[in-house]
Amino acid sequence: MSGSRLTSKSALTWHVTITVRHRLPNAKVHATVHAMVETQIALGDETPACRTVQRLMDPGLDRHETVHAIGWVLIQFMSDLMDRSETVTEPNAAYFAALERFTVEDWARAQ
Repeated sequence: MSGSRLTSKSALTWHVTITVRHRLPNAKVHATVHAMVETQIALGDETPACRTVQRLMDPGLDRHETVHAIGWVLIQFMSDLMDRSETVTEPNAAYFAALERFTVEDWARAQ
């Protein structure tokens, strides 16, 4: 998709098309995560997502793959939060720290 901002609807449309062609599971969740990551990127320095995009693209990942990588980190943290019995007072701190540490090599291992 061209442009720096994706809406949930445009991401959903694109991913439904890809899902039909390649039989990917759960296109709606996939598109929603894309929109969440793109929103974080658009916030600039308010989150580490924008810096992470640049850091992952510098060695050669394309933007779409980079959004997937950040989305993978996000989903890992969301899953961990849902599995906890105790309340986390500042859940973003651990997620932001993970983004700051995340590398292309980490993404390759996650594949």
